Amino acid sequence: MAFAKSLDSLYTSKKEIDDIISGNLKNENLNRLLKSRNLKLEDILKNEIEVRNDSPEWLAISTGYKTRYFEPNLADIIDGIQEIKEFSQSTYKTVKFDLSKKGDTYHIYALDDKNDFLFSFNISKNKSSDEMTDIFLYTIIYKKFAENPSFSRELFTVINGKILKQVEKTYSNILVEGQNSVEEGSTLTDQLKNLGLEIYQSDINMHSIGGYQDIKDRIEREIFTPFMHKDILNSIRKLTRTNLKNDLNSALFYGEPGTGKTMMAKVISNENKLNFIYMNISQIYSHWYGDSPKRMESAFELVKEYSKQNGKTVLFIDEIDSLGNRQYNSSESNKVLNVLLTKLSGIKSEENDDLLLIGCTNLIDSLDQALLSRFKSRVYFRKPNEEDRKEIIRTYSQKLTPDEISLFAKKTDDLTGRDIESIASITEENLAYDIANKKKDYYTPKLEDYLKAAGLFREHSAEEKKKNSGMYM
Repeated sequence: MAFAKSLDSLYTSKKEIDDIISGNLKNENLNRLLKSRNLKLEDILKNEIEVRNDSPEWLAISTGYKTRYFEPNLADIIDGIQEIKEFSQSTYKTVKFDLSKKGDTYHIYALDDKNDFLFSFNISKNKSSDEMTDIFLYTIIYKKFAENPSFSRELFTVINGKILKQVEKTYSNILVEGQNSVEEGSTLTDQLKNLGLEIYQSDINMHSIGGYQDIKDRIEREIFTPFMHKDILNSIRKLTRTNLKNDLNSALFYGEPGTGKTMMAKVISNENKLNFIYMNISQIYSHWYGDSPKRMESAFELVKEYSKQNGKTVLFIDEIDSLGNRQYNSSESNKVLNVLLTKLSGIKSEENDDLLLIGCTNLIDSLDQALLSRFKSRVYFRKPNEEDRKEIIRTYSQKLTPDEISLFAKKTDDLTGRDIESIASITEENLAYDIANKKKDYYTPKLEDYLKAAGLFREHSAEEKKKNSGMYM
């Protein structure tokens, strides 16, 4: 039987795993963490493959590797079997699966419509330490299935791809743990970066954002000025209120993608000479069960400490909608959400007057109502109107005349600021191409160049929308 070529992908996968090991053996952070746990990287990622061909009826592959969790591996392999079923049905109209469990061993058999064996898996585990689990995968390819070498090759590609994914995840998670372990002498900045938070510094100003004057004014008036001059606000409230309530310094920016929410927060923070820390919720999540809430709690404590040491600070939380609604969340997401809600309540104390929280979302309807209620101000970022678009166009097309800018603005109806920036980039790239190919001899784009790029942008956007619509259907 022609097994030789079908084994290529098997050994390619092993080589990739070996490369992961050799490429990271000198990682000091990682090895320091492993040493503290009496582990070695080469032991953790050890991958053994044995091929047996001592029967004319089948070929057996024994694969052994180490990982943190057994269940995700099993789920990935079962998912891979569904892929194998799809390409098998090009030859076998019916592919049936029989799955049974005995102790910690799962038996999976694939059979054709005559109940003849095509291939099978035995998947078992052995807890080797508190950290790691040995996984043993025993794969048998039967003669009937192996008569077509491409089937065996595809099977090895799929299954070993799943194994490689789990090995990479194990390595990545251990490395993240190593990075997140706070070392003596590490700065607050280092600790924040290790949690995926970015301390943003820039000299961009309000001229970087065209249009939206009404939104700029409202943000300055309702959010930043009260934050910068809390003493004035408190003096007013002492004269008007029976109880001086210390509101949470917070706001929620919401609206369609590309409408300038993040840029606006960065610009106004910079113009008010505030520290700016960017947090993306997706960076907080960890592969390890129970670790994500801890990371969220650590992030908030570090940000609060940073504001105490460095003065007034804006914490910008992007994609806050990814926390979802507790009614539909997993238990892990609910724990992260609960930590965030608790921390937001805690920021109301006087000692955190130097911290301003701004949440950002494209999907306000997806927010949990308890989370939504924590934000004192909510600012909607609409798509730019015609006057806004003129201002945006001026920032990207400075050589156009006022009349040309007006015409360009009319032709970009219903587009966002990010869309207009993309059109400007397409214009410049197309002109560079035409100059390089001696089709044009001028370096300043003309109105006709911008309008042509706008047409291409709309055309490509429509095609992409149609493609995505068909895919999701």
